[in-house]
Amino acid sequence: MSKKIIIALPCIILLILIVHIVINGPAIWMGHDVSYYSPVWSKDGSRIFYIKSIYSWKITPDSIMTGPLRGDPTVSNERKSYIMSMRPDGSDKEVIMKFITKSPSFLIVGNLNILYESKQLILLTYSDAGQVWSVYRVNIDGSNLVKLLDIGRVNQFPELFISPDETRLAYTGKRDGAEDWPSSWLINLDGQGNHMICGEESNVIGWTKDGKLVIGALADAEGNVKPKYKNGKGILYGDNIRRRILIYDFLSKKFDVKNPSSFVESHEILKSLGVQERNTGISPDGKKKLFSQDGVSIGIRDIDGKNERILLKGKIN
Repeated sequence: MSKKIIIALPCIILLILIVHIVINGPAIWMGHDVSYYSPVWSKDGSRIFYIKSIYSWKITPDSIMTGPLRGDPTVSNERKSYIMSMRPDGSDKEVIMKFITKSPSFLIVGNLNILYESKQLILLTYSDAGQVWSVYRVNIDGSNLVKLLDIGRVNQFPELFISPDETRLAYTGKRDGAEDWPSSWLINLDGQGNHMICGEESNVIGWTKDGKLVIGALADAEGNVKPKYKNGKGILYGDNIRRRILIYDFLSKKFDVKNPSSFVESHEILKSLGVQERNTGISPDGKKKLFSQDGVSIGIRDIDGKNERILLKGKIN
């Protein structure tokens, strides 16, 4: 190697480093995590809606020394979440709407669902800054984004249960001041009438085919969910308080109480009630099924499990 090349090499490296710093800032290392998840079919089966998330991060000398999370230098970052659609063969991808947030105020988007009749999407967001879960409704073309409700701070990923007639949404939330005790809530999908339908120590299980709401709760034999507090701290339950299944009828506005004595009996009761999973991952013709692979990639297979292939492949560094 000639002396000219040896002398020029450090200059070239320095130039590359300067260009890198100008473009990206003084980053020591950077990367991008790409995930695809929460796929649902359109009513006619011509489109698949899904979420694409890009988490961009970089490690900088400043974040190592003065970052808000000492010992975790990856504090200089950005999250982009896209609601998208594509054809069932993976072609013709379209961005419906996007959410772009930066540290420390991330917005995580998930739990995509669809209202077939009104041609709207239901989505769940989590604000990292406020630590609050929220539910939104938006048209499938991305117009008219409306916040339905703030679920607030809960310790688990909230499940959303849409009624068979697509008019109501049930979820497990928490009453203000109730610490960590979950309760069952109901809201109309026009955003009106949000209320607690069953008190503390209860959770929504699902809907029956005929539109009754099924709840699991610690209750007495009559179905009363009224925890008693001992000196303002902790819960003092009576001898007759145990796990029960409550079925709410919207016509009579009353609960029917089931008293299973075991997990197996609980399963049999739910089976007999016809509690159904609203599976928007199965195509309208019943021939195809969407699946998520490790929460990163989206694939499609025949309903019998054959002819499996990946439509969108993510990447986690």
